[in-house]
Amino acid sequence: MRKILFLGDSNTYGFDPDHGRYPSFIRWLDTANRILSARAIILVNAGMNGREIPVSEEEINSALLKCHEDACDTMAVMLGSNDLLNMMKPDAQEAGERMKAFLQRVPEKMGLILAVPPRMKVSDEGGFCPDERTVRAVEELVPVYRKLAGQFHAQFINTQNWPLDLSYDGVHLSQAGHQSFAFNMIQSLI
Repeated sequence: MRKILFLGDSNTYGFDPDHGRYPSFIRWLDTANRILSARAIILVNAGMNGREIPVSEEEINSALLKCHEDACDTMAVMLGSNDLLNMMKPDAQEAGERMKAFLQRVPEKMGLILAVPPRMKVSDEGGFCPDERTVRAVEELVPVYRKLAGQFHAQFINTQNWPLDLSYDGVHLSQAGHQSFAFNMIQSLI
């Protein structure tokens, strides 16, 4: 059996901008689990609203301990969106440096997956994504993370190629987006 810890943000957690959290039958990770468990692959949800790439000793140790406690053999990391959203001048290279510093701490014996977070869009409906500069910075994570995946012998997953529907806020997956994300993630993991 393969057990994968998904260290992610609100899109991994399953955040619903209207009601707090989507029910498990909608969340991409739970949907993927129902199908992947038949193939002896279990996904552990370590998504948290607002999570950025771990940089402090406490954050790094907490992520690694979670993987150890859940007896995971692989860590999947899909972070960087919140880092860019919280930067005065969103910079994919800076987010990449944070990610590199974190990945250096992941034990070599552990399997590693590096996933680029989904695209964002500027929304006129009270969205979280403030401007086109942030949208571009998230897109610029693709080559940065691809290079890091090569350096750390990680599987690279580019979710930005997937047809994903976002909620009105321009950042979070809609219900349909979660279903599409689940389908594409399953294809990436089998």
